[in-house]
This record gives sequence, C-alpha cells and structure tokens, in this order.
Amino acid sequence: MVIHEMTEDECRTALARVSFGRLACARDNQPYVLPIYFSYDGTHLYGFSAPRQIYGFSTLGQKIEWMRSNPLVCLEIDERTSHHHWMSVVVSGRYEELPDTPEFGDERVQAWKVLQERVMWWEPAYVTTEHREPFTPIFYRIHIKHMTGRRATPDPVETAALAAKLPTAEESWLGSILHHWNRATTFVIFEPQQATTEALIKLPQTDQTDALLRTSGLDFSYDRLRGRYRLRLGKDDIERSSNLLTELMKKAQHAGAE
Repeated sequence: MVIHEMTEDECRTALARVSFGRLACARDNQPYVLPIYFSYDGTHLYGFSAPRQIYGFSTLGQKIEWMRSNPLVCLEIDERTSHHHWMSVVVSGRYEELPDTPEFGDERVQAWKVLQERVMWWEPAYVTTEHREPFTPIFYRIHIKHMTGRRATPDPVETAALAAKLPTAEESWLGSILHHWNRATTFVIFEPQQATTEALIKLPQTDQTDALLRTSGLDFSYDRLRGRYRLRLGKDDIERSSNLLTELMKKAQHAGAE
C-alpha cells in the first residue's frame, strides 16, 4: 500500500462529494465526537440541528451547546473500498451559528440552498422532534481554517496481484459472503469443491426449515451427529440462493444465541 498526501484541491473535491462525516468539539477539556450530515459550498461547511422538546421545554442538542461554548471544531470524512484503497480528510475550523434574524438572512438562505442539495439532509435532526411541537431550525456553518488529507493506493505488488485474476460476478459475490460469514459467525462454514460449494450451517433441524429448503430446490441433507445442514451449491445456485442463505444465517445466529 502507498500512502499519498492529498492536495488542498483534492481535499475540497472530497468534501464536495461526501455528505457524511464525524464532527469533533470540546468543552472543559472533554472531547465529543458524533456523526453528522453536512454540505459544502466551496467555502464553508453547513450543518443543521433542531431543538428537542422535553416535558414541554425546548432544549438544545449537546453539540450546539458545546460549540457555542467553544467554537473550535474538527470534521473528519473518509471513504474506503478496500484495505489498500481509501481516503481520509480532516478539517479544522470555527463554528458560527446563523440565527433567524434579518442580519443573517442571506447566510440562512445560502445554508438552506446548499443543504437541500443533499437528499434527506434534514432527517436526522427531524426524527427526534417528530409528532412534537414545531421548531425553529438551527443552521450553522464552519469556517475552514486548515485541512489535510491522505489517500491510499495499491503498491506495485498489490497492483500486479489484482491484475492477475479478475473475479467473475459469482466469485465476487461468494467471496464477499465468505469473508463476512466465516469471520462474523462460527455457525456458517463454506467448503469450496471443484464443481460446487458446500454450505455447512449449524442449525437445529425443523419442519419449517426443511420446507424452506425443499421449496428452494437446492440439494441439501442434515447431519444429525454434528447438528448442521449441508447445502450443495452449484455455479448457477450462488446468486439465486443469496436471500435463502441470508435467512438461514439469521436463523443460525439466533439459535446460537439461545
């Protein structure tokens, strides 16, 4: 893996593309980090919050209270497609609230304009106030003082290895479930054979599960000694049986937790 320092233009391009990040603020020497949706207009970062109604009284969220107390903040964004292909940008800046007054009318219009370009930008703040009293939204912006970023790309050895074998759609799908299931649970094991793949699912045998498998048309058997189903998946069965395998994995995890 090769780590590259991102230029300021690359950082700005990333901010314009990504709408989700982690906001960090601090008060009384105590840090606080939370996920937020934001928008970027090339100059400022814009965010939105809403007061919460508790016992009939309107209260601010913690992040607004803390940023009012200490306006120095950071925002981090990242994207990751693989262990050797990712990017991360950290922005240092200053919080500025945009109150609902004539003095900040233009700034609030700009905040609304930029935020509404993001689909469902209002949803996280609105959910906490659903079915409650109407609220006056709190718009704010972050003045960017400094930003840094890093991105990773495959090194020559990794590039050659990736180019040596491009997986088929079936192999990509099977590889993803192998990676997730074999590490996430001990209840599902895959044994690739020459012409088929066998899924061994540790799950108590029930009439309901047997009926589900018979309806799927897959070749299966039950090993009573080890307490597991054995499914034989051919090349054409992999994608067709994805929903079934997901359902069986959930059953296995639920049975194992009991």
